[in-house]
Amino acid sequence: MSDLPLRVPSSGLLHPGPSGLRGRQHLFYPHASAAHHHHSAGQPGRDGPGAGHLLRDRHRGCPLAYQWRKNGTDIPGAAAPSYTTPATSSADNNAQFTVNVSNGAGSVLSNAASLTVMVVPDFNFTVAATSIVAGANGNAAISANRTNGHTTAITFAVPTNAQGITGSGTLGVSATTGTLNLTVSGAVVAGTYALNVNATDGTLTRSASCNVTVTATPVPDFQILTSPTTVTAGTSGASAINLTRSNGHTTAITLSVPANVQGLTGTGTVAASATVGTLSLTVPALVAPGPYSLIISGTDGTLTHTTTVNLKVTATLPKIRLFTMSWGDNTLRITDDALNIGSIAAPRTISGSNTQLSTFSGGSTDTVAVDRTRKMVYVLLPDSILVWHNTDTVSGNVAPDRVITIAGANSFSGLAVDSSNDRLYLGAFLGGAKLLALANASTLNGAVVPAAQVAASVSWMGLDVVNNRIYTNSSTGPVVTVFDGATTLTNASTPSRVITFMGFDIRKMAVDAANNRLYLSSRSSSPGGFNLFSFANASTLSGTIASGDTSSAFRYTLGSAENLILDNGDRLYFWADSATDVRIFYNASALSGTVTAVPDKVVGAVVFKGYGLDYQSY
Repeated sequence: MSDLPLRVPSSGLLHPGPSGLRGRQHLFYPHASAAHHHHSAGQPGRDGPGAGHLLRDRHRGCPLAYQWRKNGTDIPGAAAPSYTTPATSSADNNAQFTVNVSNGAGSVLSNAASLTVMVVPDFNFTVAATSIVAGANGNAAISANRTNGHTTAITFAVPTNAQGITGSGTLGVSATTGTLNLTVSGAVVAGTYALNVNATDGTLTRSASCNVTVTATPVPDFQILTSPTTVTAGTSGASAINLTRSNGHTTAITLSVPANVQGLTGTGTVAASATVGTLSLTVPALVAPGPYSLIISGTDGTLTHTTTVNLKVTATLPKIRLFTMSWGDNTLRITDDALNIGSIAAPRTISGSNTQLSTFSGGSTDTVAVDRTRKMVYVLLPDSILVWHNTDTVSGNVAPDRVITIAGANSFSGLAVDSSNDRLYLGAFLGGAKLLALANASTLNGAVVPAAQVAASVSWMGLDVVNNRIYTNSSTGPVVTVFDGATTLTNASTPSRVITFMGFDIRKMAVDAANNRLYLSSRSSSPGGFNLFSFANASTLSGTIASGDTSSAFRYTLGSAENLILDNGDRLYFWADSATDVRIFYNASALSGTVTAVPDKVVGAVVFKGYGLDYQSY
C-alpha cells in the first residue's frame, strides 16, 4: 500500500489527489493567508482518470473514511472529505496537513501539505471620554494599538452627526498617541453623546466611539463680598466692596441697599473690570445703636446678586477734644472734634518761649491732664505744673495762666485730675519717692504744700473717681499699687492691694469703673509682643498675674505700645511710641481675646513723640 498524494488547489480546498499516469505522484502546495482555508478530499472522476481507484479496486462498494491531521496529530472532528482550518496566525506558519483515507480494503496516508501564513499589518484605536463647553473647542486623547509591524500614518475624522460635533486628527508614522480635535456647536444641548470616530491608513479603515459630555456655555458672573463697618447714627460711612468676577465678566456693578425698616440707605459702584469699590451708607439719626445685618444688592444690568454687610450703628458721637503733649518738639496739641467721621482740622498748638514748655529736656516727663469741668489743661514738667485755662480757644505762644511748684520736690511724674473733688495727684521725689495729693487744684498757683505725701514710687497712674481709687506703677518694675480712699489719703496711708504683672514693662494705665476693667499699655516683647491689655475684675485684682496672653480679657498688638486713655463713652484711645496718630475703639468693653480688627477710627497728625494724652467732651 502506497501513500496517497494530497492535492491542494488554488481555491484552498485540500483533498486526496490521483495517483497519476504511470504512477506519477502529483502534489500541489497550498496558498494560505490569515483567512480560513477549506480543504476537501478528491472524489472519483473529479480530478482526472483513476482518482481513488486503488481503494475502490480492493474493496469495491465500500465508502471512504477520512481523518485529517495537523503536524501528524489527528484533528478532532475533521473527518469530512474537506477540511476548513480555523483562523490562522503566525504560529500556524509551516504547519503540515495530511489526510488518512480508508475503507474495508485498507488505508492510505497522503503526502503532507505545508501551510504558509501571510501576516497583514493592522491597527485599532480608542478615544478617551472628554468634556467640552457648547460653542467651544476641545480635544480627546487617542491611543492606537499597531500590530504586525504597522507603521503607516493614520487619519481620524468624525462623520457628520445629528449633534453638530465635528473633529479631526492624525497620528504620525509609528506614533501611538495623539489628539482628536473637536468642535462643539453652540446649539448643542448639554448632555453626554456617544460619538463615532473613523480612522484610515489609506488601505484599512477602523472605527471606534467615545463619550463627549457637552456642558452649557458659562455665563459671565460676579459675587459681592463686603467688610464689617461702623457708622454713627445721623452720619454717613462707607463699606469696602470686593468683587469676584468669573467667566470673563467685566461689566460695571451698581450697588444699592434695598428698603429696610431702619431707613438705612446706600449707593456705590464697582467700575468695569475693577474688583474693589465702595458702598456709601447713610444712617438716620433715630436708628438705635446696635448690630445690623444689612442686605446689599449689586447689578450689572442683567444679573443681580445680594450679600450681607455686618453694620454696627453707634450712638451719635459726642464732640471729643484730644490733648497730646510731645517731648519730641515741646508742643501741646489740642485737636477739636476728633471723632468726626469726615476730615479733622489741624490741631491748635501751644508752643514757643512764652509757654515755658521748652524748659525741660527731651525725654523728661510731659504728662498732660484735663479738668473737664473747668476746661483747664495741666502739663507736668520735671519740677513744675503748667496750667492753661479756657481750653476751647487757647492757642499759640501763650504763657500759662498758672504755674504750680512744690517746695523741695522734683522729678515729677504721673498726673491725674479729680474734677469733682478739685484734687490733683502726681508722683514726685520729696524726701523720698512719694505719691502727692494737692487740694483745691483749680486755684493753686506758685509754691504749694501737698495735702498728703504717701510713700510710693510713681511713674504713671490711673484714677478711678467712681470708686475713689488710685492705681500707680513704677518704671522700675511690673508692679501696680492700688490705694483706696484717694480723697482721704494721709502721709501714713498704705496700699490696699499690689498687683504684679510678670513680663510687663507697663507704660500707662486707664480704669473703666463702669465695666470693672483695668487697661495697660506694655512695651515689653513678652508676653506676646508690644501690646494693649485689658484685665477684668479690676476692683479685686491682686497678687501675681503670670501671663497677659492667658489672663487678659483682650490683647491688641501694637508696635511699642505707649499711651492710652478711656473716655466715659467706653471709647479707648491709644498710640504707639513715636507715632503721629491716635487710634480709637468705640466699644472697648466689647473687646475680647486677641484683637486683630483695625480700630474704628484713626486720627492722624495729632501727636509727635509724646507721653501725654487726655480728652475733654464739649
